[in-house]
Amino acid sequence: MQDTVERPALTLLQRQRVRVVHVTLSHRPFDVRVFEKECRTLADAGYSVALAVPSATEGSISHGVVLHDIPPTANAAGDASAAQRWFSRLKTAQDTARRLDGHIYHLHDPELIPVGLVLKRRGASIIYDAHEDAPMEAWSLNRTRPSRRLVLPALWWSLLALAKRRFDLFVAATPEIARRFPAARTVLVRNYPRLDMFAGRVTATDATVQPTRTLVFPGLVNEPRGALVMLEALAATQRHADLRLRLYGEIVPAELELRMRAHAAWQRVDFVGFRPWREVLDAYALCLAGLLLYAPTPEQRHAMPVKLFEFLLSGIPVIATDMPWWRELADGNPAVIFVDITKPAEVAAAIERLADDPASARRLGVAGAAHARARFDWDKEGARLVAAYDALATPARP
Repeated sequence: MQDTVERPALTLLQRQRVRVVHVTLSHRPFDVRVFEKECRTLADAGYSVALAVPSATEGSISHGVVLHDIPPTANAAGDASAAQRWFSRLKTAQDTARRLDGHIYHLHDPELIPVGLVLKRRGASIIYDAHEDAPMEAWSLNRTRPSRRLVLPALWWSLLALAKRRFDLFVAATPEIARRFPAARTVLVRNYPRLDMFAGRVTATDATVQPTRTLVFPGLVNEPRGALVMLEALAATQRHADLRLRLYGEIVPAELELRMRAHAAWQRVDFVGFRPWREVLDAYALCLAGLLLYAPTPEQRHAMPVKLFEFLLSGIPVIATDMPWWRELADGNPAVIFVDITKPAEVAAAIERLADDPASARRLGVAGAAHARARFDWDKEGARLVAAYDALATPARP
């Protein structure tokens, strides 16, 4: 695994001549890792950067990044089979990527690996961004869909095996993921936060902020990420029946949402849905605590949830599953309270301790934010990404 890249950095003019195209089918146009961190960092360094992504405003420019829409396919619904829809999506993504004529393509989804293989044959350099262990995640997320659980992990594993043989560079979000890729062609770029995203933003550390009695969880809501554990803990908080839980994002699968809505604690839940990241960060400042009650499944045991960093930098305590890797990741941060998620009463007790003494909760948040600012910073990760790009672009730069 590359830690530093020894080749000399390119000049600004040399970078400007290199066309970089990020491609994703599964993320939103202003995804925090894809756009806010990686694309913006490369554009700030001087690279000519485009992002091809569904639902983008075609040709719009933000922070030096040109956005291009990957339009929906004609057979996205109706009687088309899953395989037909997949091939149609890939064809549309490939057509968009080829039109942008990049020197370097940076792919963010395992399903795009066939597109990368085609672009590689046309002479482009290909980067695969491993945000997570895709086969293991497919296995975990499809517990209630046996056919997908059988097919997708094997498909992703096979495609990744091809990518490891052919692609030029792999960008891994965690050390555990990095170990799964060729060491000489892998660079670790942790998903640490951009501190400037919090500059000038009101956080819970501001003495004028009066936090509400609200717990918060953003992102994909499913059983491995503690959907039912959060409800059980909320139901067990007897001394503070006014506490509420705010959920951002999406509940998957639909059957789980029905079960959650039938739960006795659902009446204390505010299900907000997707919101822009700036709005979500602003909401954190008004919350009592963030929840990270993930199950210790294989794909989560080494996860590096960006929510942890965002909670801490927003100045609120975090109640998290007690896992060795997460303890190491928190690095002694005083605002992270570890609990056994198999014991709802223990989780509820941690919540009630914070609710009993809001002033103490605020002091924890202030200390946690200071610790996080000193420990987690995207700048070093972004510099490592730019250095890896410089090394990749050097042999064949225009």
